[in-house]
Amino acid sequence: MPRLVPHAAANDLTSWNLFLDGDVAAWGTLLDTHYRVLFNYGLRFGSTREGVHDCIHDLFLDLWDGRQRLTTRPDTVAFYLLRALRHKLIKVKQKERTYQELDDRTADFFQEAPIDNWLIDQETAQFNGLRLKTLLGTLPMRQQEALYLKFYANFSNQQISELMGLQQQSVANLLHVALQRLRREWGVNTGLMWLIVWLKAVL
Repeated sequence: MPRLVPHAAANDLTSWNLFLDGDVAAWGTLLDTHYRVLFNYGLRFGSTREGVHDCIHDLFLDLWDGRQRLTTRPDTVAFYLLRALRHKLIKVKQKERTYQELDDRTADFFQEAPIDNWLIDQETAQFNGLRLKTLLGTLPMRQQEALYLKFYANFSNQQISELMGLQQQSVANLLHVALQRLRREWGVNTGLMWLIVWLKAVL
C-alpha cells in the first residue's frame, strides 16, 4: 500500500503550486495521491465509509473553488489536507447532532469505530497481522490515532501534536504507552523494532 515518504513531498508541492495556478490535472493528482490516507484517517471519527468519501469529495471541491483565495503554500501537503479534513468532519458531526460536540482539544468525544474499518483487509493479512490488529482495537482511540499518524502517515511528533491539539510531550507519551501496551500484550520478548515493522504493515 502507498505510504507518505519524504521524496514525495517535493512532488506534492509541485502539484500544489500547479493546482493553485488552475491546473486541473495537478488537482486530480493531489486527490489520487492522498485519498487513501485521508479516507482511512476519516474513519477514525466514526463516520460511515460513504460519509468520509463525501467529506473528501467536498473538501477537494472547496479547494478547487477557492484556489484563487488560497495563500497558504504548506510545507507538507499531506498535513494540510488531513487537518482540513479533520475540521470538515468535526463540522459535519456537529451539524448532524448525532454525536457530542467534537473539537481539536479533547479526546473524549471520539466515536468508537471498528478497527477493521481502517486496517488492511483481513483476507490478505497473515496470522501475526490479524493478532496485532486485534490488539490495536483494544487501545484507546487517541492512541490509535497517534499510531496511525506516526506509522501510516509518517508524521513527526510535532506534526501530530499540531493536528491533534496536544503538546509534543503528550504525543510522545501516547505513543510510548501504546507501544508498551502492545509489547506487553504480545509477549515479554517482543522487540520494539519488530513491533514497529508489523505496525507499518497492518496500519
